[in-house]
Amino acid sequence: MIDGCPAGSLNGASASERPGPPPWSGAQATIVDLWAGSTIARRVASLQFYSGVSRLMAPAGVFVANLIDGPGFAWSRRQAATIATLFAHVAIVMDGRMLADPLIGNVLVFGADVPLDMLSEPGWPAGDRNPPAVLSGERATRWIGDASPVDDTEATDSPPPRADYFARFSKGPGGLVGTLGDAVRRQH
Repeated sequence: MIDGCPAGSLNGASASERPGPPPWSGAQATIVDLWAGSTIARRVASLQFYSGVSRLMAPAGVFVANLIDGPGFAWSRRQAATIATLFAHVAIVMDGRMLADPLIGNVLVFGADVPLDMLSEPGWPAGDRNPPAVLSGERATRWIGDASPVDDTEATDSPPPRADYFARFSKGPGGLVGTLGDAVRRQH
């Protein structure tokens, strides 16, 4: 539940593998968070996939895709362009440092047919040392730029990070990424 609204969960099964609508159909909030390691597969990153998910949402529901990308954001910009074909309102949320530094991280793409005002409320998110960049309206349109929507015929997996990328954030084997990783790096 999100703020008293039913939320959906997708187990990665294709529509042909499901006997009927998933138990989350009609959800007010639907989050697509389908990763294989540090990669998102092309089968869950296309207009056809997102369209299928959006048809099962509540009419005023909010869609969120949790993506990964880095400098240039070519892959996630195309995903945002795709989601923008399905919803009247789109917003992109990411760690604000990603806009200025060559960092790889989560890129959240929100889509809804109702305004996404909750993303611009003061104090959101509370307590975050590294506030996110929230791109909506004209800022989202500029960020998407000339990126074209992606259909099944041209969908690709998300670009994998370089093999050595996470080494710069690690304290040792396994590493620490994010706020905890920041604290560890300051200590050493």
